[in-house]
Amino acid sequence: MPRIFISYRKADSAAYAERIDRLLHDIYKRKNVMVNLVALPEETLQATIQKTVATCDVVLVVIGSKWLKVLDSRGIPRLYNPDDMNRVEIETAIKTKRTIIPVLVDGAAMPSPDDLPPALRELASLNAIVLRPEPDFAEDFKRLRWVIDGAFPGESTAQSADSSSTATILIIEDTNVLMKEMEGNLSFEGFKVITAENGLLGIELAKQHRPDIIICDIMMPELDGYGVLEKIRSDPNLATTLFMFSTSKGERSEIRLGMELTADDYLTKPFTSIELINAVNALLKKRALGIKQTAQTPQKPLHAHQIFLSYSRRDTQVMQRLRDDLRTAKLSVWVDEEGLEPGTPAWEAAIGKAIRGANCVLVVLSPDAEQSMWVGRELAMAETLNKRIFPVLVRGTEQDAIPFRLMTHQWIDARQDYASAFDKLLGAVKKHLR
Repeated sequence: MPRIFISYRKADSAAYAERIDRLLHDIYKRKNVMVNLVALPEETLQATIQKTVATCDVVLVVIGSKWLKVLDSRGIPRLYNPDDMNRVEIETAIKTKRTIIPVLVDGAAMPSPDDLPPALRELASLNAIVLRPEPDFAEDFKRLRWVIDGAFPGESTAQSADSSSTATILIIEDTNVLMKEMEGNLSFEGFKVITAENGLLGIELAKQHRPDIIICDIMMPELDGYGVLEKIRSDPNLATTLFMFSTSKGERSEIRLGMELTADDYLTKPFTSIELINAVNALLKKRALGIKQTAQTPQKPLHAHQIFLSYSRRDTQVMQRLRDDLRTAKLSVWVDEEGLEPGTPAWEAAIGKAIRGANCVLVVLSPDAEQSMWVGRELAMAETLNKRIFPVLVRGTEQDAIPFRLMTHQWIDARQDYASAFDKLLGAVKKHLR
């Protein structure tokens, strides 16, 4: 694996150099990437630089728009001072015949020989890599990696799966910079990569391209990652697609819910490019090893619970009766009995998780439920996630208790004969769960 030295001038290109350092660190490991040296004991900084550069394989010279214009206290370009550390780095690389790669950033052009002191003029004859800002940075950085690795053939930096060259990966991520970095890293390893900036577009692209793996953020507008997974698993053509969550939420409850909804893996941000590539390859290997097992033991998608029960607080008594009878029938039921304040972030999170994790939704209908903003929001979320809804009318009339959105649903009347109504409900739910 090559050892890399990054030469840059802080007043010119510090931000670019730090980003390059971070990305190369992920790929080639920290010990193989040198930048911002500190003098060793009993040694000058100049001597430390010369010794370090001479032992590196590649020297990246980061050149920004101010690289030639940084002056010393006398108004002379600092590159013309033999003791300037940036000059010492480049001059040492030239003298020791290191592989030098000029990296142009911030719209900089390659300096001409006349721009440079005689000791550095060889730099002007070298081919440079241009790193443009987003959205082109990932593609340009991929070229830089090709050049570095091309100088040292046979020293692979990633653990590629045998099937990587034919695997298609869909990235669904609303942070453009991260999405482009992931796309560049995976493309470099030979994967075909498709990107989407939101969940709805991601689902459409999944239907078009039938990817091998979907890597999906959780917290996104319009449709979050859990909703994307629900729709993928409910589509017969996509149900077996490998699915990996990518999110900054690393709490156990988030991971557990993702796995209960049949996600295949979970990558917590921030992650390195090597962690991303290895996670993808691990999924592909698991799929290759698990094909026979899946064929022998087909399984239905798992759910955290079978029924989500939606109700108005004024119908608590009948809700509790339904809950207890359903549980007696060996069905798992989630119901908000924890005193959560409706409309709060905690309520939104708890309800969202519960509906996503349910196989179906049972809604207790009454005039109060029809007027309840919170019941309405729960029903809207259930419809968005394509959940089967079982309406049960317990009070009021059809006109004042059944919401317009449920008019086309087959509802069960429990106003007069609860026992008969419950038997019908139980039969319908069990039939749906089979």
